[in-house]
Amino acid sequence: MQSNWKGQAKHNGQAALRIAGLYLALAVFWVLASDRIVLALFGDGPTSQAMQTGKGLAFVTLSAILIFALVRLEIRRRETAERDATSTHDLLRLGMAATGTTAFRYDRASNQVSAYPSFEAILGEPTKSLSLREWTERILPEDREGVTLPHTRSDGADPQHYEASFRLQRRDGRTDWVLARGRAMFDESGRLHTLVGVFVDTATREALRARLQHANRGLRAFLHANRAIVSARDPQSMFEAVCRSLADVGGFALVWAGLISDDASQTVRLVASAGQWTNASETSPAGWHETTTTDPGPIGRAIRTGEVQFAYDLRTEPAHASWRSEADSHGLRSAITIPIQEAATGRARGALAVFGADAGAFEENDRAILQNIGQDIGHALVALESEDRYQVAESARLRALERERHLLTTAIEALARTIEKRDPHTAGHQSRVATLVTLIAKRLGLPQERVDTLRLGALIHDIGKIGVPVEILTKPGRLSEEEFALVKTHTQVGYEIVRDAGLPEDIGFAVLQHHERLDGSGYPQGLSGDAISLAGRIVAVADVVDAITDHRPYRPSLGLEAAIAEIKEGRGSRYDASIVDACLAALDDGACETFRQQRT
Repeated sequence: MQSNWKGQAKHNGQAALRIAGLYLALAVFWVLASDRIVLALFGDGPTSQAMQTGKGLAFVTLSAILIFALVRLEIRRRETAERDATSTHDLLRLGMAATGTTAFRYDRASNQVSAYPSFEAILGEPTKSLSLREWTERILPEDREGVTLPHTRSDGADPQHYEASFRLQRRDGRTDWVLARGRAMFDESGRLHTLVGVFVDTATREALRARLQHANRGLRAFLHANRAIVSARDPQSMFEAVCRSLADVGGFALVWAGLISDDASQTVRLVASAGQWTNASETSPAGWHETTTTDPGPIGRAIRTGEVQFAYDLRTEPAHASWRSEADSHGLRSAITIPIQEAATGRARGALAVFGADAGAFEENDRAILQNIGQDIGHALVALESEDRYQVAESARLRALERERHLLTTAIEALARTIEKRDPHTAGHQSRVATLVTLIAKRLGLPQERVDTLRLGALIHDIGKIGVPVEILTKPGRLSEEEFALVKTHTQVGYEIVRDAGLPEDIGFAVLQHHERLDGSGYPQGLSGDAISLAGRIVAVADVVDAITDHRPYRPSLGLEAAIAEIKEGRGSRYDASIVDACLAALDDGACETFRQQRT
């Protein structure tokens, strides 16, 4: 704020000097030139004296016109600047509100913590400034020890990075986690004088982390269940293992599997169950056969129609009314029922019912996983009843691996689209990097499975930018040192999200190390040489090529030739030589023609 005030004062002084200078130039010209012109034209008589008077009046009139024009011009310039500033202010405010960020400044001289636009977002208070004591009182007592300020410079660096995570007590009584990131400024004696940065409401980041963890948990459950299906020797052991996998690995509250009784009882017999309610009913009067006139319930409808039955909230879904009482008493809020059929004949065999403890516990990816498991159970039942069990089991294993890769790809692609919505200036950047990474990896002769994993890592290599204020990502100008320091944190933030989700190692390295350089000049860890993973080295080259050729808020595209010149110049020093060669070969290849057309 102080720097903005000083800048405005300097600009106002320059404007005043411009007006005074123009006025002085006109006055000097008038004094030196006008007397000579009058004397030359009218001599030194009465007419000359009258002209001198007229000359004075003309000077005053012209001066007034000039001053009016200059002042009017300056007023218009200021009005335009104020409109632009208001527009920028509104965009900044909206961007901060949308991303859960609040800018802050601590000034040691005043001992005040100021917030922009206010503390409303993180504390529920409209105030813009608090004393350090008042601010500290809003931090939970058990977290205060970890929020100490760097009162003295520790390593000679100026400015110094500052980061702390803590809980705040809001005015409405809620407690929210907040991440403070900023830069500490020190005076000549090494004492702190200013701390500037942003408070990030980590709910957004935690939501992304939770989505990835949920998706990965579902994939691991799918893998466990399919291993059980492939290795099963009889239907009973298969169903028991599948139910345990979904409950223990997938985290679902209750899993119930049943086979139909093809007799007059029209029931579905419980084969296996797992989860928090293990004494579930052994039979379900499902009325599964199409000739029955009774309400078949969700299990019966799934078997009858061959369609998945889904309940977002068991308390409100009319189609699941028959389950409501028991489900509510056992803390079950959502459900999905999958029909089990023989693939070749479509013959109904049973159903798999899975319950969640929360409303809306099943995401789209979960539904796809459970449907695939239902299909594989149908294949396995045929295999276990046939003589050619090995062939059918191997086919199921291969299908399971293919589905696992497809589900992981779908989840990560959806996440990549979510990330790029925050920063329209780099929309498509991750997908273009993923395309180039794929071509490079193939040129290097890597196995297809690893190529696919590297592509997924490239698709979300900038996932950590979810923790960078959007106004910095979209700033139409060069970033300050402090702003760039915040941008640089995206590699570590992204790695933490991916690591906690348990995704493959190459994906984590792609996210963490794509800004590392062979000579140690990169970040976040300053790694060099072979300390940088293959994934990090490949994504680094693809990322810099697309970044140079991409239009950015602060500059237009520099063109593909500039990108090629950069990686050639850094070949063997900043970038891995073999990867640069593979990239150049890919860019010359017809398979990369679309990329070349977009970037030339």
